[in-house]
Amino acid sequence: MQQFPNQPGHKLPGYGYGPGPVFLSGQLTWFNNVYALIMVSPAVSGDVLVRGHQLDGSGGIPLQGQQGQGNLKIAGPNGTWRWWGGQIVGGPGCYGLQIDGTNFTEQIIFSISPGPAPPA
Repeated sequence: MQQFPNQPGHKLPGYGYGPGPVFLSGQLTWFNNVYALIMVSPAVSGDVLVRGHQLDGSGGIPLQGQQGQGNLKIAGPNGTWRWWGGQIVGGPGCYGLQIDGTNFTEQIIFSISPGPAPPA
């Protein structure tokens, strides 16, 4: 996890997981049916494509609202924080997200814990 030096505002979290410039955020521990954010740094120009699958099983991208064959596209104005928000919908296991931008590729690995999320 890393803290963002340039806070996103709009009540978005000031932290994220991954090497950047795109981050997985919204939770500290992941469970099925919890809310997740994919946050794109203002340094990124152009659209971002997110693809993923379960690394220790046969599950696909664990994000609600994916498009086409499990792709999630994040578009928006350059120079500002952009984000996608939705539910984690995968079963327990280890997952990988591959994020591709115009001039970068990064991977974020995370796990979804079994059972329901603990009360807030």
